[in-house]
Amino acid sequence: MAIPNEFQQESEHAVVTRCEIDSKSGFKSHDLYVLNERSYSNQFAPMYFNRLQVLRPRVSHSATKKWANESINGTKVVKRDKVLDVKPSEPSWVIGTVYMEMKYKPNILEEVSKNNVNVDVSGIESYVDQDLDEIYLEDESGRILLDGDIFKSTVLCTGVVVGVLGMETKPGCFTVVDIVYPLMSAQKPTRASQGKVAICSGLQFTGIWDAKHALLQDYLTGELGHDSSQLTRLIIAGNSVRVQEQDQVQQRNKYGAKNKSNFSQQSISQLDSFIHALLPSIPVDLMPGESDPAEISLPQQPLHRALFHKSQSYLKSNNFNTLTNPQWFQFNELRVLGTSGENVNDVYKYVVPDSLQVSRLPIVEASLHWQNIVPTAPDTLACYPFERDPFTMTETPHVYFIGNQPRFETKLLSLERGQVRIICVPDFNKSGQLVVLDTDTLDANVVTISS
Repeated sequence: MAIPNEFQQESEHAVVTRCEIDSKSGFKSHDLYVLNERSYSNQFAPMYFNRLQVLRPRVSHSATKKWANESINGTKVVKRDKVLDVKPSEPSWVIGTVYMEMKYKPNILEEVSKNNVNVDVSGIESYVDQDLDEIYLEDESGRILLDGDIFKSTVLCTGVVVGVLGMETKPGCFTVVDIVYPLMSAQKPTRASQGKVAICSGLQFTGIWDAKHALLQDYLTGELGHDSSQLTRLIIAGNSVRVQEQDQVQQRNKYGAKNKSNFSQQSISQLDSFIHALLPSIPVDLMPGESDPAEISLPQQPLHRALFHKSQSYLKSNNFNTLTNPQWFQFNELRVLGTSGENVNDVYKYVVPDSLQVSRLPIVEASLHWQNIVPTAPDTLACYPFERDPFTMTETPHVYFIGNQPRFETKLLSLERGQVRIICVPDFNKSGQLVVLDTDTLDANVVTISS
């Protein structure tokens, strides 16, 4: 498939004098998700226990602050250190990790025991069955069933560390009347910055020409008759290429399961040409996503440099960066955390489909309260077997964006130790939209590219 000339002639683009932004790569969180050495000998249990150990003191701080003088039916509540220390009819609070037993949630061990090794969870839209699903709280000692009306209005999923207040009303069942989350991690006190950053996701190059991509390129390079001098960088948040179904390589491994390839030379070449045409005008940061030729396990590692033949020379500078998913950014003093969307899309499967009215903002907001951006890993989202959970937040960003979402949404969220601008970045292939973030005011606006 020949690449259209619009992606080839960089000399045709006007030179734009842009506002400069200092994109720092030396702060401690920048390489948080880079796997320099890999060992798959570890089990996943240490990751769960580490998450609980790290967040338990922070949940205890929140619980003590809120429930220190609390009473239920005239009886003062007491703290129980372990889940199995809860006593019948005694008002108490306890800390643990949420586990949700759900009818439609995949269980890999169960599937393997049935000799069904071809487990594909990508097509599952929801794990929910309101009549059969159960919520448990577990720690090192065991687990206890939770119930209560509070769960009808609370966003929860497997892997979240919480404190629950209530009492055991029947054997093995704890009725919850209130929930607390970990103390918010510290936020960098200053966020001085200037200029604007463009964020897009879901470009989904297929090797077939699409006018939206050409218009997007013209917008970013300032050729649509507007002033693009304030745009300092472009972040591409995953799902940049898509393999046509008829082109997918499907072979069976020795266990009989199908192996699907996310690699398409035509798609990659088109992406490479698109980025190469932009680079003389605007720096680009590229994150992988679910449909890109990268490992499926989180954190996804940077797309290999060998994929970008035309843009190769720019990889030696800060003008073109292939990054991980998730990824921390720093623009001047502004700290930004972003993902390509798999974490939020998976949590969405844990909630009643109509309860959030398609909005992902409640989930993004909840993940900040949970202080963990990928709580469902490794239960329903594949991840590397860490000993320490890197998805537990030790710093709260000024901006948190999620790529490949159904629609643009944004909110300035006020937390106890700072404010966070949360942004749902729409899928460009479906919406023709990208987001422009003002790093000074934290305003986020959507731009629609119509073909």
